[in-house]
Amino acid sequence: MPKRFPSLTIISILSALALWFLAVLEKEHNLAIKIKIKIENIPPSLFLLKQSAKEITCELRGKGRDFLNNQKYLKEYKLDFEEIFKKPIERFPYRFRLYIDLEKLKNIKDLQLLSYYPNYLEIEIDKITEKEIRIKPIFKEEREDYFLINISEEKIKVKGPKSELDFLKEISTESLNLKKLKIAFDSSKNIYYAEGKVFLINPAKEFFSFEKEEVNLKFYFAKIIEKEFKNIPVILITNLKTKITPKTCHILVSGPENILDTLQKKDIKVIINVANLTKGKYKIPAEILLPKQVSFKKCFPEKFEVEVF
Repeated sequence: MPKRFPSLTIISILSALALWFLAVLEKEHNLAIKIKIKIENIPPSLFLLKQSAKEITCELRGKGRDFLNNQKYLKEYKLDFEEIFKKPIERFPYRFRLYIDLEKLKNIKDLQLLSYYPNYLEIEIDKITEKEIRIKPIFKEEREDYFLINISEEKIKVKGPKSELDFLKEISTESLNLKKLKIAFDSSKNIYYAEGKVFLINPAKEFFSFEKEEVNLKFYFAKIIEKEFKNIPVILITNLKTKITPKTCHILVSGPENILDTLQKKDIKVIINVANLTKGKYKIPAEILLPKQVSFKKCFPEKFEVEVF
């Protein structure tokens, strides 16, 4: 059985690959290459708002070694802002059609530029401005023991292109869980409060930058309590002669302490509607109407005796 020489086989394969690679380097090729376009030296006071194409597809002819030797021009083609805009821009946003010459590629002796697309760029330039934007806190969960009544008014400085910044009215925060806030009592102001840091959400990072990524907000709360209101008159809605027992009731409600402190009996409506009932005796629960932020807990009695004649 003949002996095998693996090392000779590997050497033969590598030699064949080397010869093939050398042949490729010397052979002429027509290649379509995508080249990134980058506009450099944009003044810090200006913003490139739009560039219609980020790359250009070029069809080139040349030997393999010439493509390798000119890689720096084939990966990224740089355009100088100062050469494009030799005169100061006076009106913003400024829209401009830039016809691309690709002079650096044309000057490569060993490569022939056959065609390229697109042959122009739509460019829009705007000036960078700064303004204060209101912060809008976002809440994840409400508390059962305290009611949020106010938040400290906070603003943040935002930088960005003027045409985009003009439409920005508020900056939202990340979702904040109110249940995780540690609430304290300020005796001088007679109010419950909590403080917390919260991250801001950038609606368009490609346009806007914030002076800081998080802010400290102050939250003001009222304690949620229960309160009973006695001898609330029952409002009877009927088309016939009707007797109701009892004619008053007690109502237990819950809500923010500051609201219940000012809530009066006249603000609570206890209604029994028997307009559609026929003659007879009934036991009916009442409909309780309460102001906003006040919750119904219980009615005493739960049902009323109604007799329709």
